[in-house]
Amino acid sequence: MSNPFRSSYYRGRLKFGAAVLIALLPSYLLFLLLNSGFGLEGRAAWYPCGGLFYTIAVFVNAYIDDRSILFSRKDGRSVVKLALVHMCFLTVFLLLFPVADILKPRLPHELLAEDRRGGSWALLLLVGAACIVFFVEESWLAATKRRNR
Repeated sequence: MSNPFRSSYYRGRLKFGAAVLIALLPSYLLFLLLNSGFGLEGRAAWYPCGGLFYTIAVFVNAYIDDRSILFSRKDGRSVVKLALVHMCFLTVFLLLFPVADILKPRLPHELLAEDRRGGSWALLLLVGAACIVFFVEESWLAATKRRNR
């Protein structure tokens, strides 16, 4: 029996799961602070928490790559450039949700109908778009030695 973590597929899944778990705790604590401490509800609390979750998940997922040179001296990109590019992706990520609210009344009923588990095709498309934004930024951030020769 071989070691499943030698496979890049399983390591990638483990890396993504670890990044999500690491990002959940601070995001949830921020949500509790905003909701309980400051009385913010709804989007006023969800947007900062979603932004924090996305930021932590992207950078952790890019940083724990096997060959990542992110934040090392070998990485020729400045911290300012990384921050600016991340802010652009974060803006696109956070704009997905109001755009989905605008498009929701215009979508056909078949896309909005919920199944037994409470999901819909529209929700699946929204999550898919968020994942595309996440993985495009992560692939840009996760600079490796091989690509930077």
